[in-house]
Amino acid sequence: ETRTDTRLAAGDRLLVSASLEARLVAENRLTPPVDLPLAIVHEDAELIVLDKPAGTHVHPVGKYRDATLLNGLVWRAGARPGHPWGAWRPHPAHRLERPVSGLVLVARTAAISAALNQLQLSDLLARRYLAWVDGRVGADRGTVSQPLGKDPAFEYRRAVVPVANGGQHAVTHWTVRERRDDRTLLELDLDTGRTHQIRVHLASLGHPVCGDLLYARTPVAGQPGALSATRIALHSWQVSFVHPSRDRRVELSAPPPAGFDAIA
Repeated sequence: ETRTDTRLAAGDRLLVSASLEARLVAENRLTPPVDLPLAIVHEDAELIVLDKPAGTHVHPVGKYRDATLLNGLVWRAGARPGHPWGAWRPHPAHRLERPVSGLVLVARTAAISAALNQLQLSDLLARRYLAWVDGRVGADRGTVSQPLGKDPAFEYRRAVVPVANGGQHAVTHWTVRERRDDRTLLELDLDTGRTHQIRVHLASLGHPVCGDLLYARTPVAGQPGALSATRIALHSWQVSFVHPSRDRRVELSAPPPAGFDAIA
């Protein structure tokens, strides 16, 4: 046996006992490799950008342990059941909620992960979203600058919460791209990346994302089915960043999935 802080030398081999692996699985501390289809938009030696489908988690959480992006990425890195070591370890640079589709940026090393985090802090990593929202938005563009925090009425939800009560600074810019009957297509840019930021900010305007039961105009939080939506009309369609090791700008996009404009 050895410690996690033991210094290794080139050529050393690590063996994980079957009993330890079983205990890690039982404690939900091991991400099992699963051969899953991955929609890869870009891949190089340092990072991968994937187009996540709605209904899929980025990483294992709760009862969702074996069909997440990380499960598929661990398999892609070379890990297999009974052989948990891959050639590299995936580090998501950000997260998309389960019902949201679109681009996710994943580092292949801890060093690149740290570099991508620094890019986000320096506003050198930008993500742009598309969202169909309920109702016809009157103005052509606008900005929501409202602090966000935990909803005191329902723990899973977020809400506009004063900074004095624990709210965090959050800014969302929006522009109308199309109006259609009783819904509007918005393009969104974020200055911050708070949990559920777009969903809460748009709901605060009276225009929740179509299909979003959690932040609907008539709240259903706490009622059966409130958390059951596996797909909402919110898509991360564009990402741009300065590549942390190649000193060049990368701009990638992925169109919304089929039926995106009909989600209700």
